Amino acid sequence: MGLKRLDFIAPNHSLWGDKGVMLTLSVAKLDAAWYYNRVPPGGERENESKYRNAKKWIRQHGHRGFMASEIAIDEGENHIYFMEGRNRFAALRDLGYRVVKVWAHRNDSDELRRKYGP
Repeated sequence: MGLKRLDFIAPNHSLWGDKGVMLTLSVAKLDAAWYYNRVPPGGERENESKYRNAKKWIRQHGHRGFMASEIAIDEGENHIYFMEGRNRFAALRDLGYRVVKVWAHRNDSDELRRKYGP
């Protein structure tokens, strides 16, 4: 899905407090690096309502006002994981988004941009 503007919002309560930053990254690259707690296409049975509700929100409102997922780098690995919002990300992925905004710790921002930037 081609987007002219990404206006996701920061998480209400982040583990990083004021050390979090919003990054614009590639959905395909993040999905390829996503290893732990992965949500398969179509959602997962035990969290099906979270996935369906995310898709419903996106269909009704687009990504405007949509809370960005929080990601982190899996230290020592070439993987990322979702601290919060993995079903939201999976919904965006499955709806064809090519880029998204995510929330990450500022210390990881350079590496995340380098590896997973659009």
